[in-house]
Amino acid sequence: MWYMVPAVCIAVGFLVFTLARQKQPFGHMKVTVVDAYSLHAIEQAQIVLPEGNIHATTDENGVAYLYSIPLSPQQRPSKFRKPKQSFKQSKGTVLPDNYMERYEDRPDKLQVWLDEGISAESLKRFAVKYDSFSDRLVYPIRNLVGKIVNIGGRTLDPEWKEKNLRKYTYFHGWGTMDTIYGLAENMDEILKKREVILFEGCKSVLLADTWGIRNAAAILTSHLNPHQMKILARLGCRVVFALDKEVRIRDDHNIQKLKDYVEVEYLCDKEDLLDEKVAPVDKGKDVFLKLYADRLRYRG
Repeated sequence: MWYMVPAVCIAVGFLVFTLARQKQPFGHMKVTVVDAYSLHAIEQAQIVLPEGNIHATTDENGVAYLYSIPLSPQQRPSKFRKPKQSFKQSKGTVLPDNYMERYEDRPDKLQVWLDEGISAESLKRFAVKYDSFSDRLVYPIRNLVGKIVNIGGRTLDPEWKEKNLRKYTYFHGWGTMDTIYGLAENMDEILKKREVILFEGCKSVLLADTWGIRNAAAILTSHLNPHQMKILARLGCRVVFALDKEVRIRDDHNIQKLKDYVEVEYLCDKEDLLDEKVAPVDKGKDVFLKLYADRLRYRG
């Protein structure tokens, strides 16, 4: 099937070039994809035109939909050009699709997160399970195309501090963390709303999902790395940072760079509703929605 990749790239390029010459909006175009290699070729095209970025997605029947995300006037290139850097999949670990089957479905262990307000439906949707060997809740971390690239673990040992254990850890080395947790699972809703709410940790994404907020993701730390910045810039959606209270996003140089490509907003605790080192979701849905309503535009 490898020999089909150049042909698909040429076909996609010709389609986009033709539409551009006719100066018509791209809208949503449907293309039949016969194999995964062809879809990969479409996804890797990453063509940038004055009207917007060309992206691809697919459904369960193997039909790919090309669509564009309009660029702001500041983002529009002066002439047709490919971006200087394109998305590349991580060269790190890619685990088998059935990797989570080695872990257990243990309602008694999952009860810890159920007690914290996360629904059983959200735990199932994000494939949270239990690892008896490490006594941790475990969850898959996926790359942009939905492949599992790491496993996150949250200890259930109540004496984790005394034993000098990490509360949260990863089961595999990262190499380069060029993914954002929850982005693959929530991509449809993110593109629909043209906005992604970024938390620090996975639990915040699960709580938001429980509340019906499915345009959320997590950077898995308190700062944005350069690879994640490029992912968000190419995504082209408004980014709302909902990091822990003590984090100052103005001190993050990658967030400063990001605002040159997309609209950036952030939650601001004007009424001192949160304690230090507390996530915006930790005080419940009403407090989070209040913080979200009071969010500010990052202008630099």
